[in-house]
Amino acid sequence: MMRTNQIADVHIHCLPELDDGMAMLRELRDFGIREMNILALTLVEYPVDDNIRALYYKQKMTDATVSAFGGLYYHPHLNHYGVPFLKQAETLLDMGCDGIKFIEEKPEYRKYIGFGLNSKLYDEMFDMLEERQVPIVCHINDPEEYWSEEKIRQWPIGERLIEFGWLYNNDSFLTYDEIFGEMLERLERNPKLNIIFAHFMFLSHRIDTARKLLETYPNLKFDLTPGWEMFVGFRENYDAWREFFETYSDRIFYGTDTAGYPIKKAIHETVRYAVGGDPVEIPIPHATFARMKGFDLSKEAQENICWRNYHRLIGDPKPVNVPRLLQETQNLRSILERNDGEAEIIARLKRIERELSATEE
Repeated sequence: MMRTNQIADVHIHCLPELDDGMAMLRELRDFGIREMNILALTLVEYPVDDNIRALYYKQKMTDATVSAFGGLYYHPHLNHYGVPFLKQAETLLDMGCDGIKFIEEKPEYRKYIGFGLNSKLYDEMFDMLEERQVPIVCHINDPEEYWSEEKIRQWPIGERLIEFGWLYNNDSFLTYDEIFGEMLERLERNPKLNIIFAHFMFLSHRIDTARKLLETYPNLKFDLTPGWEMFVGFRENYDAWREFFETYSDRIFYGTDTAGYPIKKAIHETVRYAVGGDPVEIPIPHATFARMKGFDLSKEAQENICWRNYHRLIGDPKPVNVPRLLQETQNLRSILERNDGEAEIIARLKRIERELSATEE
């Protein structure tokens, strides 16, 4: 049974349409999520103003506690190789971001970028993040099955995943182990990074690896953000994973990947059942074709996962530096206007400028 009603979600995203984005945050609040962390996504398939919007929502959402993690730019209009990653990260933190989000080692993005987080191009930035103990949420890899067409087609949603481009069974993609090795190389260089690996780092079938990582790197953590497949992995090695969760509950975070309005409450039900559900098998609430089993964790473990760890990581979110945010908003808009950027994004940035400027008068 759930032994805490307090929930802090370390892993949500922001919507492009500003009114829908605010409605999503309010619905999360009304659903009992009183603290939430927006992770900006800045790779080319996402709107280029994600960092701006994450801080806009943080500033505007006054009746819940919102933090924001910014991402690095790789959009061609922004001359991403000409702006050092250290400078980009410092700018994000100056604007009021509470941490940094990385998704560079997700296989299709690693392919696009052409180098991994172990690249020397990131060294100065990671040295700074480690020294300042800046919180990080990092997505690396994807489920191991995504490298096998045979395995992925065994899933009821396999065809849809292939249509999304999430089948990595050719030489244009790094392997699961190659990507994992790049991240290990970064951890070896910066072993005290204050880092959460999203989606349990897709290690639900590698409990010994997960345990070794926590024992080796003192500030490394995991979040419980679905994919559904990891809950199957937990069920298949249930006793060992339940002991793991009790032992390392101070290193595991509640997360949902919420990124839509209306919100998908079934995803929250999945995460809550994993933490506090009865030790019986049920259909996974947001993926009913598969089954999971609740860990029914102790009150202390549930409180750690559901909110205490969030407080330890972020504390009181930083205030948004509105003048600095306005400066970067205007800069981004100017770049997009010079490069025939999307009119919808330019109009959105103008609205953000108007609303933020009004708060400064």
